[in-house]
Amino acid sequence: MSPLCNARSSRVWVTLGLGLAGFLTVGLSRVARAGGFETLETSPAGTATVGARTAIADDADAVFYNPAGLAMQRGLGVIGGANVLHIDGSVTPTGGASVSSTGTVATPTGYLSARIGPHFGVGVGVFSNFAEHLEYPAGFSGRALGTFLDLTTTTVNPSVALRPIPQVSVGFGLDVMAASLDWRHASLSAGGEGLTHSSTTAVGLGANVGLLVRLVPRWLTFGFSYRSAITLDFAGSGGLDGPGLPAQRLDAKVTMPLPHNFSFALATRPTDWLTVDAEAHLSLWSDLHTLTFRFVDPSAPSGTQPTVDAIDANLRDSVGVRAGAEARLLSGRLPLRLGLGFDTSPVRRGWLQPLFPDSNRVLVGLGAGYHFGAFGVELGYAVEVLLDRPTTYPFFAAHYSAVRQVISLALTARFDDLGVRVDLPEYKH
Repeated sequence: MSPLCNARSSRVWVTLGLGLAGFLTVGLSRVARAGGFETLETSPAGTATVGARTAIADDADAVFYNPAGLAMQRGLGVIGGANVLHIDGSVTPTGGASVSSTGTVATPTGYLSARIGPHFGVGVGVFSNFAEHLEYPAGFSGRALGTFLDLTTTTVNPSVALRPIPQVSVGFGLDVMAASLDWRHASLSAGGEGLTHSSTTAVGLGANVGLLVRLVPRWLTFGFSYRSAITLDFAGSGGLDGPGLPAQRLDAKVTMPLPHNFSFALATRPTDWLTVDAEAHLSLWSDLHTLTFRFVDPSAPSGTQPTVDAIDANLRDSVGVRAGAEARLLSGRLPLRLGLGFDTSPVRRGWLQPLFPDSNRVLVGLGAGYHFGAFGVELGYAVEVLLDRPTTYPFFAAHYSAVRQVISLALTARFDDLGVRVDLPEYKH
């Protein structure tokens, strides 16, 4: 992988640089990233730096973190591996015993980038930036609100970058997201207890853009990325099973809006072997008010009204801060990475419930790799501690806490001189 390199042009935009630095400094003091079931850890380097890669974007994973970086690299880059997310949660009902919830989700990671001339770069990525798995044991006192939730997403993201002048690059991408959502909760009534459940899938479309500006060569790079909202219209099968109800297969539908995302970052390279990135991230979760599940008997006459079951979420926009450092030792063969972050939760205190158990979180990441020639292996690990948080939700008062762990492992390849060579010095990196 290529580190941030010195540009040979001496032209700098001092006024713009100071203005952006001041803006980001103020922003970092006031905001923090989105929580919920979003994750910014989609590659070993991204996991180790807890997602602080927006103003670096120096490898094929720039497709996700900032597609503008594709025109700031050389040659061909490849990353292929997997991420594993493990969640250990605890719910303590008021006056009751704690109940544990655990879950593990594995998702693929794959990126390909190529420089196709001084002014252009292209890439494609396969990743998951939204995932959740929660499961509670039988007899859980909050089972009427939820006993099981599994959300899995896989996004294919082709991208292109344009670099009109050496100091500036702009990137664009298309997101094609495939998703599945499985959900269950107990149905309690005077006649007994049943189960409401659904298993659905969806495909959604979105877009992303990115900007990289070398404000002061080596010393100050500004990065911005935006990933659009995606609306997932889930459809599949479900059921309303319980006393007095015949076992039947129902058609199930639900719409889930995923948020707009913005990242603002500054990076610096004080030495040839050290790069530091600090950034603020904003997610607009407030469009997700309620998940409304609609069940219809496929054999029912046309015009039959669906049976409706809803989960009130009432989410708010959420923000966070991230900082990551990367040291490249042994002539770049041994990258060492560290990341720190703090996220606020999009879930309001009064709306915490078993299937929305989020809270503010502290993040720590670390990772390393080893490169031999053009090939390498990389490992990243991040732990997210969700702080203990009580809820005033009227139907189920409880305390929630959790620890989430992410492990990323990938094989990499970087061929700086493969394909179109970039011989103009100011465009080499």
